[in-house]
Amino acid sequence: MKTQFNTQLGFKLVAVNAIIERMLVCYSIPENAKRIVLSFRCSNFYIDKQGIQPVEIQIEREKIHDPWRIRFVATFDYPMPEAESLEVALYFNFHFGWFYQPDIQRCELARPEVRSLFHSWVTAFVTHIQHGRFDVQLITLVKSF
Repeated sequence: MKTQFNTQLGFKLVAVNAIIERMLVCYSIPENAKRIVLSFRCSNFYIDKQGIQPVEIQIEREKIHDPWRIRFVATFDYPMPEAESLEVALYFNFHFGWFYQPDIQRCELARPEVRSLFHSWVTAFVTHIQHGRFDVQLITLVKSF
């Protein structure tokens, strides 16, 4: 599978694309897949409500033989220790060019602070992947052609 490196707005996604490519070769992706979600989870997070947050990366392509592009990267957290359900913690939307975080709401993805936050997050994410900290990794078909 081919992925396209999103470098617009100062984002370098080489490390994320490498993780996506390694994960895609482990699964049988239907040829008619238009959009899929890659999920990374650490089971203890759901028990302790702390630690490594779940991550979702959604990728898509325009046509069957087009390369995959990253649509968004999102992390999730419990808003309060007593909360029963997860909410979005960070949401980098490359498709529409915006970023969301609960305490600041929505802003432009191109802001230097957002780029800096994303690059810091990617460094931590890659480290977690390299050390096998996500014990659940799934691919889910979201949309077909």
